[in-house]
Amino acid sequence: MAMRVANACKSAANHFLKGYVVKGTTPEALAETQELGKKLVATTMDAAPARVIAAKAEFNAMKEKVMKLDVSVEEAKVGLMGLLQVMGFFYLGKILGSGRMQDL
Repeated sequence: MAMRVANACKSAANHFLKGYVVKGTTPEALAETQELGKKLVATTMDAAPARVIAAKAEFNAMKEKVMKLDVSVEEAKVGLMGLLQVMGFFYLGKILGSGRMQDL
């Protein structure tokens, strides 16, 4: 059963990515690759304002809950885990970016 599900997922992914995978090293393939890269950047930049607005709305909603002291223990745990994850990635990037561990 799991093998059938995996094969179905792989088939769906191959069908979806068919228009986005460019094979070959010809000049036409390289030009098409550059065009796809520009489209990706454009769609990512188009979605950025909506993501910022959604993040601000979520932050304001959580801020109001905290100000009213209406936060459950479960929500506090999730928030703490998110904070620890962000801090962990920040320090990991700092360590890997500097190449040494003594800058902490």
